[in-house]
Amino acid sequence: MKLSIARPIPILRDYVRCFQQRQGRRPTDAIVPMAAHPAPLLQFNFEDPYLVCRYGSGMLENSPSAVMAGSSTYRKIGLILGEKVDVFTVHFQPSGLHRLFGIPMDGLTDQAFDAASVLGHPVTTLEQFLADDVSFDERVCTATKFLIDRLAKSDTPDVVALTANRVFLGRGKFDIPMGASNAGLSIRQFERRFDRCIGITPRLYAKIVRFYAALLMKLTAPERTWTDITYALGYYDQMHMVRDFRRLAGESPTQYVRHFATIPMPQG
Repeated sequence: MKLSIARPIPILRDYVRCFQQRQGRRPTDAIVPMAAHPAPLLQFNFEDPYLVCRYGSGMLENSPSAVMAGSSTYRKIGLILGEKVDVFTVHFQPSGLHRLFGIPMDGLTDQAFDAASVLGHPVTTLEQFLADDVSFDERVCTATKFLIDRLAKSDTPDVVALTANRVFLGRGKFDIPMGASNAGLSIRQFERRFDRCIGITPRLYAKIVRFYAALLMKLTAPERTWTDITYALGYYDQMHMVRDFRRLAGESPTQYVRHFATIPMPQG
């Protein structure tokens, strides 16, 4: 499966982490588990629909062709890809979707919806344009134009949104009292604003960001040891990291990364 990644133009980098495309044929019939994730995404599927398996109930359902998904706090679903894969994804910054569209993110946490039901008719038009584009670069340009139009209508970012983005870049390092003080808010006020902007409490958000950083470190550099990753990210010890993986991915670190031996993982 071919994986293509592009960074956004500078004016969008406070809102979008990257654009990503996966194309090819399904490498496995296995269910790909989707672990906790700290930021929302907008995804378009232009080939065979894939199935969503809900853990616990075991229910299977078809995914919409355009999906708006919020951040997630645990392994809720798994995906069974279609035989032919052509998926284009916009990976937002943690506060990017809220800032661009004014959506309260606490209503999207651990949820995925038909994108048109969240963002309205413009996203349906965007989907049609993306389907007509013949290359990844063309799709990136189309999505960029759509987002720049939203940028002109977005609010000026507040310090809570910027703090969330910095925590993501800092791989989960977060002093919550200091964040509240810098925002001129009490800790309780800061937590409420943060939940509305990001959809997760600050403490859990920092935990998920660090977990996600550990996962990406291993997937992008498989030769790197878990012990090295443990201390690079400030875990107390390796069992501390293992506990976080079991809580957020449902498996140990080694078990979870095996699912992505042939399935490209979102980057950035």
